Amino acid sequence: MADRDLIAEVEKLLSVQPSDHQAAYEWLRRNQRDFVAALEAAQRPPQMPGYPMALADFDGWLNHGDRGLSSNMIVAVITGVTDLPGKRVQASLHLPGDAGDFWRCENLLRAVPNAREHLDLVAAESPEWAALVEHWDELVTLDRDALTRRIKALIREVKP
Repeated sequence: MADRDLIAEVEKLLSVQPSDHQAAYEWLRRNQRDFVAALEAAQRPPQMPGYPMALADFDGWLNHGDRGLSSNMIVAVITGVTDLPGKRVQASLHLPGDAGDFWRCENLLRAVPNAREHLDLVAAESPEWAALVEHWDELVTLDRDALTRRIKALIREVKP
């Protein structure tokens, strides 16, 4: 539901007669997730100076995506916002450690395609991230077991 439509519905609910309270309650219950997401989006900061994307660019993924520490880290690096809904992020500490983590990152990039253009910022966070970003296109092609082995090998290669 579009934010404008949601606001119109809420305005209607606020003006209902007492006899309609049950219907208003049912509507809010059915639309709770969209309502909460719209409220959270309204409270998000605008695009941070010096960062290529705003947190609002990630709203759909933040509210409905399969999120993990490493995918949250990508959002934090690209937006400059480390206090993401549900999680505070310490950027370089969160690497994808296995196939599941990696695919949460890749699914983020598929959900927000413009984010892929800024993986160079993520690569700049640490040598480990640089190695993963450099081999990203290869990693996407691997099956689950091979992917986990390759991620671990790439991280091992660059660790001091």
